[in-house]
Amino acid sequence: MKRLCKIDNWSVISNYNGYTSPELLTMHLQGNISGHAKIEEDELGITSRIVGKNGEFVETYNGTLYELGSPSPEYEKQFPDAKNRLLKSIN
Repeated sequence: MKRLCKIDNWSVISNYNGYTSPELLTMHLQGNISGHAKIEEDELGITSRIVGKNGEFVETYNGTLYELGSPSPEYEKQFPDAKNRLLKSIN
């Protein structure tokens, strides 16, 4: 059974830290997470890598489904319509 969580004030980050081959780059979400057994409510956290989507939910490697709340204002300013752009980018 998949765990359902919500993430607010989110942004997309990657594992990039210098030289990395393209096939090893991964996307993660960073934001205030609620509903997770191992993270305090609304604590800033980073998800495991994004592996897919299920409707409007983002699925991560550990099987958690994240409902996307509001993106970080700074992230949305830099990447307008961030939620739709993210969902369209996930296979």
